[in-house]
This record gives sequence, structure tokens and C-alpha cells, in this order.
Amino acid sequence: WDEAAVMAGKKFANKLWNISRFVLMKVGSEGLDVGGQSISHSMDQEILAKLADTKKSVEQGIKNYEFGQALHTLYDFIWHEFADKYIEASKKREDEEIKQALGYVLAEIIKMLYPFMPFITEEIWQKLPIENKKSVIITPWD
Repeated sequence: WDEAAVMAGKKFANKLWNISRFVLMKVGSEGLDVGGQSISHSMDQEILAKLADTKKSVEQGIKNYEFGQALHTLYDFIWHEFADKYIEASKKREDEEIKQALGYVLAEIIKMLYPFMPFITEEIWQKLPIENKKSVIITPWD
């Protein structure tokens, strides 16, 4: 039992909740295109490329029963790449493309995190303005 690990998990859950609140505030109640759309801004293309790499790594970790490594990869992407870099840079933009990119990345993060954090991810998923969505547990990773 390591109390530091519990505190780290608590801080990560809080970070995820704050990320989600920011994205939902930025996106508003408009419908999200969670299938991804053509993105032209280089900053958005970069985060989508990093997301794709993260997704491959997480999938591989899960297939190989390396759950700790899969979660660590996801944690690093969410905290350092998405929150620290991309979200901070996105605060200066108000265009439609940033809204769709933020929403898409958050939706993909929630789908990947679900096996590790089912309750908070389902709560966040239900708040996303996605048309015809069902529970995140039955949503494919595509």
C-alpha cells in the first residue's frame, strides 16, 4: 500500500475533470464530430498525430497485458502533451477547428481511459455533446 500512489491517482482524476470542464466550456453545446475531421492547423495536426501514437501504444500494452505501462503512456499524454502544452496553447484560439480538435481528443482519451477509470470517464462521456451516443463502454475505439 502506497499512499503516494493514491494521492497521484486523486490528482490525476482532478486533472482529468478540469481538462473536461475546460473543453466543454470551449466547445459549448454544439455537436462534436468525434469521427475526426480534416484539420489544417499544424498545432492541431501535431496533437492528433501524438494521440494516434498514444492510442497504438495503449492498445499494444493492453493486448500484451501490460496494463501499468498502457496507463502510464496514457497518463503522460494526457498530462504533459494534452493539458500542459496543447490546452495551454489553445486558450489563445477561438476558431471552430480548435473546438473540434479539443472535443475529438477528449472523446478519444475518455474511451481509452474507461478500462482504468470507469466511473469518472462515463460521467464525463455523458456530458459531451455527441449525437446519438450510448455508454462509453460500448463505444468502439475506431
